Parts: sequence; C-alpha cells; structure tokens
Amino acid sequence: MPRPLNDQFHKFADLYCKDSSDLYFHLCHAIAEDESILRIAAQTKNQQPIPNLLLASVHYLLIKNPLHPLSEYYESLAEQTKAPEKAYSLFREFTLSNEADIIHILKTRLVQTNEVRRCSFLLPSFLYAVKKFPIHPLALIELGCSAGFNLAWDHYYYHYGTTCTYGNVRSAVKINAEFSGNIPTAIAGKPPQINQRIGLDLNPVDASVPDNVDWLLALLWPGQKSRRELLAAAANNISHVNLDLRQGNALTDLPAILDSIPEDTLPCIFHTFMANQLTEDQRKSLIQVIDDLGSKRDLIHISNYLHGLNLDSDLYYSGRKSFINLAEVDYHGRWIKWLAH
Repeated sequence: MPRPLNDQFHKFADLYCKDSSDLYFHLCHAIAEDESILRIAAQTKNQQPIPNLLLASVHYLLIKNPLHPLSEYYESLAEQTKAPEKAYSLFREFTLSNEADIIHILKTRLVQTNEVRRCSFLLPSFLYAVKKFPIHPLALIELGCSAGFNLAWDHYYYHYGTTCTYGNVRSAVKINAEFSGNIPTAIAGKPPQINQRIGLDLNPVDASVPDNVDWLLALLWPGQKSRRELLAAAANNISHVNLDLRQGNALTDLPAILDSIPEDTLPCIFHTFMANQLTEDQRKSLIQVIDDLGSKRDLIHISNYLHGLNLDSDLYYSGRKSFINLAEVDYHGRWIKWLAH
C-alpha cells in the first residue's frame, strides 16, 4: 500500500481527531498501519477525503445495525461507551465482514458534511459584507451545498457567549459559539432581504429522504452530540425554506447561475471548507471564474480554505475587487476570532 495513504490517516488523526474524537484518533492511527483496511479505503473516489469517507461508511452501517458490539464504542449509538483505545479489533472485524457494502459506499457516496454551526461565522460575514454595498435583495449561492442547511442561516437563533444573541428565538435550530476577542459591530445589523437561495453541488442531498439524513449524520464525529442535534434540527425544520438545490460544477456552471439572477439583486457566493476537496489548479480556476464574474457585476464572495485557512471575503463593487481577511474560525464553528475592521 502506498505510503501517502498511510500518512493521510496519521495526519487526519493528529490534525483533526486529536481534540475532537478520541475514538477516531485511535482508529485512524491503527488503520494507518493495517494493510487490509487501507486496501479497502483505497477504493474511495478520486479527490474525496479518504479517512472521512471510510469512517463515515462504517458509522453509517452501524446506524443501520446498532446492535453490533462495535456500537458500544460510539457515543452516537450507546448511552455509555467503552474505552476507545480498545475498539480497533471490533472495527477491523466489522469492516472486513462488511467489505463489499463499505466499498460500495466508498464508490457511491461523497463527503458532504452540513456543519450547521458554521453559520455562526456566516452570519457576521454576510452582515459585514452587505454594508459595503447599496441596499439590494440578496441571492445566496452556496458551492458544495450538500443538503443546503447553511443557506438558511438567517432562520436560526444564535447565542454568542453570555450576552450576544441574534436571530429567530423561536427557531428549533439554536447555535452556540464564542467570539474570541471583539464582537463585530455588524452583527447588530438588520438581516438582509434574501430573494433566492441556490445550492450547487456535484451531488445535492434531498434531506426529506431519511436515508440521506442518516448518511449526513454518519459523517459527523460520533462523540459530538451537539453537532448531531443541530443537523437533525436543521433537517427537521428546513422544509419551510425555499431552497433551489442544483447538481453541477462551480467551475463550469456558476456563470450561467449568475446570468439568471436579476441585475437589482446582489449575488452572494459562499462556501465553507469546500475548497479543501479541490486541487491547487482547481482553486486557481475557481478564483479566476469568480474574478471574471466580479468584473461584470457587483457580488460578494465568502470563503475559507481557498486563499488560506482563514475566513475571507472578496467584494466586487463597480468592477473593483477588495480582499478582506474576515476572521480566524474553528473548523466546526465553535469559535470566531474576528479580524476585519
């Protein structure tokens, strides 16, 4: 087995799992040294993050079969869990005995996490960006939208620390996050009028199908209860929001979408960690596509993992581009260090 795949699991464990999931931390380090499991993991589609997809495939099958002994190590499936460092032998047995099903999932499913708490940093980002433009209704366009839950960011209720609240207090989707340092003044602004909510994804997810929601839940870390609760709440409350989810590729289909948006509407393109699944050349191409569109009309572009790890904004106004480093943000939206003035 090529060493790079081995390294992917070690890196995933150390960078992403260490402070988020003890179970996945131990599993990934063990997987990295297991040729049989790596051989299965290698069946993943090109450009998909292999550790995420393998772990989610096993989690998904356990959701369907929660009586298997391996479930006793997953906080999403057991009220009291066993020590994570002892889980690997059962994980290995479960994976090998379900090899055909797991390979099918690896070849047909995509990593499409809807991290609803990321709306905690989308909210101040949009309220900050729209102040730079004349008042217009907005057209939201999310790249890599999955089920489109983050397109409804203005329908949720937010609680930042002990004093700052915002949004719809009656919403079942209640997002808790912290500002590290100053709270942006823009957060007190009036929410903009949103006329369109367009999601673009290689494989948009219909959240009205329970099996699709099971897959989205399987993609989440099993030990993080609040993430699962937020996603389930969003899935149960999204039906009243008018979402227009489309199958397509941002590099080829984004221009036609913007052509369909009325001139008196401000397009707001955004994506959260979608770019980490793009190659460097694809990232450059996406930047060029958006630059070309911004040379023809006013628009907002909010992203992270495109120019770097931070949350950034490209504002295109009267043919001129302004780049603003908005914030440092937690991968799961738990905290925001606001940087923009």
